[in-house]
Amino acid sequence: MKIIEEILVQILTHLKTFITNPMFLVPTVWVSFGCVASWFVLSAKKFQALSSKDVKTLWESHKQFSQCKAKKFEKISKGEKIIGYRCNCGYEHKQRRPLINFGA
Repeated sequence: MKIIEEILVQILTHLKTFITNPMFLVPTVWVSFGCVASWFVLSAKKFQALSSKDVKTLWESHKQFSQCKAKKFEKISKGEKIIGYRCNCGYEHKQRRPLINFGA
């Protein structure tokens, strides 16, 4: 029990030193902010428009690879754009892409 108390005292001492000394605190806050901002920008996605032919091809590949027995599918639209499909088996596919694309 005494060992645990000593460890906790050491941790609290280091934490107090860290918080009261801005030389350590300011860079840590900026690095944390940068990590959160980059995670948000790289993980945020928007819907990508698809053509009717693309939707049909995606649905046919879904049927082939998952042995789906459904005969029909519904197109999912957002405004004027087709963004995906919903199979009668319950499967739903929405085409998304990152906000920032580094490739092309």
